[in-house]
Amino acid sequence: MKCEEITSEQEQAPTSTDQVYQFSVAILARSATRLSPFKMEHVTVELPCVNAITGNVRQLMLKGMGDTSQLLHVVVDVAMFHSDEMKAIDEVLGTPTVNVIGLDGTLNLVDPQIKLAGSGTEWN
Repeated sequence: MKCEEITSEQEQAPTSTDQVYQFSVAILARSATRLSPFKMEHVTVELPCVNAITGNVRQLMLKGMGDTSQLLHVVVDVAMFHSDEMKAIDEVLGTPTVNVIGLDGTLNLVDPQIKLAGSGTEWN
């Protein structure tokens, strides 16, 4: 199969869905197992949104609970392709799961509390 060269007549102008929106979100969740507090610079966060990508993990706080669980608070930058900024934010805020990946494993956080970073300090 031969690749064809795209001419300028065939190129299409970018549509409104090609816009990138960037914002930071704060995630609070409790995990059943613990993430190691060592080598925290290798921790990444993944959201299951189709067009979203996470960037810098700005802040990560871990608090061990009395049992084997752990409370996590993460602030992460998110970029997302979407046609509407508010719908993009709503899609990220409504995410049912978040994956926190460290060197020693992956934590699948179910039903996390997610809000825009800097929008207050009160959690439900």
